[in-house]
Amino acid sequence: MRRDYSRRQFLTGGAQAAAGLALVGGVSGLLSACGGSTGAGAGGSTAGEVTGRSSATPRRGGVLRAGLEADFNSFAPTVGQFDTSGLIYASTVFDTLMAVDNQGKAQPYLAESLTPNAEHTVWTLKVRPGVVFHDGTPLTSAEVANALTAVQHAGLTGPALLNLDTVTATDPMTVVLKTKLPWPALPYYLSAQVGYVPHPKTLSDPKGGLHPIGTGPFVFEEWVPGSHFYATANPHYWQRGLPYVDRVEYMTISDSTARENALLSGTIDIMHSSDSINLRDLRGKSSLQYLTDAGNNIGEPSMGMTMVNCEDPVTSDLRVRQALAYAFDDDTFQKIHNFGLYKPARGLFPNDPTYAESTKLYPTFDLAKAKSLVQSYEKEKGKLVVEFATTSDTRNGETAQFVQQQWGAAGMTVKIKQVEQVQLITNALQGHFQTCSWRQFNAADPDFNYKWWSTTTAAATNASSLNFARNKDPLVQAALDTGRTSLDPATRTAAYQKVNERFAIDLPYLFNSRTVWACYAAKKVQNFNGLTLPGGQPAVPFSGGVFYPTSAWLSA
Repeated sequence: MRRDYSRRQFLTGGAQAAAGLALVGGVSGLLSACGGSTGAGAGGSTAGEVTGRSSATPRRGGVLRAGLEADFNSFAPTVGQFDTSGLIYASTVFDTLMAVDNQGKAQPYLAESLTPNAEHTVWTLKVRPGVVFHDGTPLTSAEVANALTAVQHAGLTGPALLNLDTVTATDPMTVVLKTKLPWPALPYYLSAQVGYVPHPKTLSDPKGGLHPIGTGPFVFEEWVPGSHFYATANPHYWQRGLPYVDRVEYMTISDSTARENALLSGTIDIMHSSDSINLRDLRGKSSLQYLTDAGNNIGEPSMGMTMVNCEDPVTSDLRVRQALAYAFDDDTFQKIHNFGLYKPARGLFPNDPTYAESTKLYPTFDLAKAKSLVQSYEKEKGKLVVEFATTSDTRNGETAQFVQQQWGAAGMTVKIKQVEQVQLITNALQGHFQTCSWRQFNAADPDFNYKWWSTTTAAATNASSLNFARNKDPLVQAALDTGRTSLDPATRTAAYQKVNERFAIDLPYLFNSRTVWACYAAKKVQNFNGLTLPGGQPAVPFSGGVFYPTSAWLSA
């Protein structure tokens, strides 16, 4: 039951963005936090999985056809809602300055190096030489500084970079970034949405986000929103020998079952999904190969949840949020809706025993408590009516009906609202929701989620707010500031334990389970998880639903 905004590449969302937006660090996307299918968590069998990597000699040529769960609104990082699908689109035509390796460390990518001073307040970025944009324009520090300055001052992405002070091109290939406070996690931000470097025209032209120019492995050809996207191999790509396929074609297939059928029929060659029904149906198919991120424990996973608007007149009442948490039987949900493939989750870090104590504070199913809280609210304020929003996907509709039944048993009236994923993200940004299904928080470093949780990014209704839940807990903010600025690992861990503890008390997020993403592909698709970074390190394994066509090739 979620929407994905997340994961590690958000604007800055996510080998995802992370949900929705790609502000995240190195795995998903800024808005990687939003939009997605029914919630799923870790714990399913991984028997029969492939690595998605190949050491065979690549075969060149062919067309890679992919089915994606959603479209997005713009390639321009300043305004684009880079959810999971958006990150795949963006990484096709753009490159990020940094990328995350298989050890969870941020490494240079389009940047040749990124070096901090001792206090981590001044960062010197060297631009990789010999790189050109798709139109032949050389990449220099001017274009990098322009891109970073643009996202720093944009209404959507700017709140993720509040700690960034100045960006200065000091010579043709050097950019110096100064921060207001120590910021050891800054490299992770440059591996996500705010780290993409589009051509200046893509940012300055109001329609530039519809016809992107980048330095990436593929050159934009055609995009019909809601239908398809085509791009051809970049003959001048700076990573010699890449890409292998001549062309990529992405098709928007929002319904997970329809996407599955398209793969089985051969209409597409590869697809991603976080819906357990696809894992149930496809993991035993001998004609296919599959890979999940259930075993990828780098950093913080994407979480499936119900997100609650803490500023709405109804759900701002803590009794209501507590009632929602106590009324939901997650164990039953996992058994019935997710076929027992995933485990319930009670906090941000379901696979890390370090956070076990803070996780114990999270409310578990207790219908009597839920009823008592509803009665208390209604005695004071009248009938409790709550709206639950999700996407138009059929499976998310089933989730909504389960939620309606569960919460309704506690005595409240639950109304269901289904919209397209882009609209769900927009509503979350503007605060036009009470509760909604959501996916988010995948991050190689927890600081990457600062923008989602900070009081400094919580705006009023009708204003864009990266703190979608609009939770304004000063104890959370204090912990986030400590985690951001400290260079001591133990201090940082304690800070995020406090965040996990406070979320169990504030309840801006009603956790369901870890989101498990899977990638399913025809046998001919090779090395779809085999991206190697310029320094020779393997990139972070498949995570958050984001696969990269750069290294993929097709066998005969």
